[in-house]
Amino acid sequence: MNQYCEAEFSVKTRAHWCCKQQGEARFSCFEEEAPRPHYQLQAGPSPQPVISMGLELPFPPGVPTLDNIKNICHARRFRSVPRNLPPTDRLQRQLQALTRLEGELQRCCRRGNNHTCAWKAWEDSLDGYCERELAIKTHHHSCCRYPPSPQRDECFAQKAPYPNYDRDLLTIDLSRVTPNLMDYLCGNQRVISKYKQIPGLIRNLTDRCCDLPLPEQACCAEEEKTSFISDLCGPQRNFWRDPALCCRMNPGDEQTNCFNINYLKNVALVAGDSGDAKGQGKHDPTQKTNTSPPSEPQEK
Repeated sequence: MNQYCEAEFSVKTRAHWCCKQQGEARFSCFEEEAPRPHYQLQAGPSPQPVISMGLELPFPPGVPTLDNIKNICHARRFRSVPRNLPPTDRLQRQLQALTRLEGELQRCCRRGNNHTCAWKAWEDSLDGYCERELAIKTHHHSCCRYPPSPQRDECFAQKAPYPNYDRDLLTIDLSRVTPNLMDYLCGNQRVISKYKQIPGLIRNLTDRCCDLPLPEQACCAEEEKTSFISDLCGPQRNFWRDPALCCRMNPGDEQTNCFNINYLKNVALVAGDSGDAKGQGKHDPTQKTNTSPPSEPQEK
């Protein structure tokens, strides 16, 4: 469990709540969360997960704001849509509301990331969802008990599991390549990026280091990173902007530290599901996308 927590903290996503505790408190937390603490097999067929492949329906969607409109628009085509949902009416109504909202958000994003347009689309989508909920005499979503009003909007906003539209976003630290980070990079098959230099580095790390024994992967990655930086500041120098002026520094540790601090410390990625993004075709595991771009090398 300690190794699991170490892996949780190696990527900058929301870690399991038990990992935030220390010592015996952490173990007690995991013990309480265990579905079968005595390792007893359940009689009969195992219950099917609500959503296959570990995906969950991100409902209700977060309210669009000036703070999250970039994620809404820039990561829109990469947001994974759960497949093979069980044919329950409730889930289908929620999925219908999300699908309709995504269509309206596309229109708003084409109007210059229009946050007001996105907010109105969000409100209309959820009001339509509540109309369909209330038309059926079943247990309704708790927020639909309110009439169309700021109270209903606030209820949905408070219950949104991903208010920042960052379910598929994570930030990794390439300044210090660890075995856990390599385990993530080598095992993830769907990460996309609009930048060319950083994915190139990750491609080198995965292509040349992932087949090595686990203890050797991190050392290999650091060597590849050093070689990649030398190449960027050498033959590739005129093909990208260097706002931090790292290539003007002395080759070696000074140059590498500059890259670590300015370009590799916080690399924002979009991790998709196994399906292809529309219009993207098949993707290389290293083709990554920054939707909240850090200061990374960019093309002119």
